Amino acid sequence: GLWLLLILAATSIPNLDTSPWPNGDKVFHLAVYAVWAVLCLRAAWLSGWKGAAVWLFIALAGLAVGAVDEIHEKLIPGRTISLGDFLFNASGFILGMILGYYRFFRPKKKASDESPADPIRIS
Repeated sequence: GLWLLLILAATSIPNLDTSPWPNGDKVFHLAVYAVWAVLCLRAAWLSGWKGAAVWLFIALAGLAVGAVDEIHEKLIPGRTISLGDFLFNASGFILGMILGYYRFFRPKKKASDESPADPIRIS
């Protein structure tokens, strides 16, 4: 929740210049939405929520917020709607969902299932 409020607060700043290089704001969009997706999945994991419906809801919510955020920017002086920004919002969110899956939901290997290729033996 707090991260989303920070995203919306940042996108409400008029005439915001986030980068000294051309299109550098795209990296910002990607990173911010990736972090938000990881936080969403962490919340689901901590709550014990599982299943395809949860993943679909989180994905659709992330994409919807990314779109609404871009539309919202049209109302802010010096800001414009950008399809490129939305695509980086969406790409960042999807990347964050992938990272969140590997961090929180990927089945863990049991110690007994692991068989190292070159075990260290002490005699």
